[in-house]
Amino acid sequence: MTDRFVHNLNLGKSLLLAAAGTAALTAPILIGIVHAPPVRAQPQPEKPLAFEVASVKPNKTADPHNFGTIKGQPGGRLTITGALST
Repeated sequence: MTDRFVHNLNLGKSLLLAAAGTAALTAPILIGIVHAPPVRAQPQPEKPLAFEVASVKPNKTADPHNFGTIKGQPGGRLTITGALST
């Protein structure tokens, strides 16, 4: 450890080292940008989505343990019965 062999960096070697470090950091980023796949947006639906019918009725059950029932039905319909609101 006492006989360390140290190179003194002059201006030219310092600039070369800085350029090599910069290239090592920026080269992968630039390659990724050049070879990135094109991003395409999702197509918009032909008609806007809307509810046919939505009805909300008060829950008249007094049971605090009743969390409700959720049923999916054909045609994308959803029925939720007995749900308590907080």
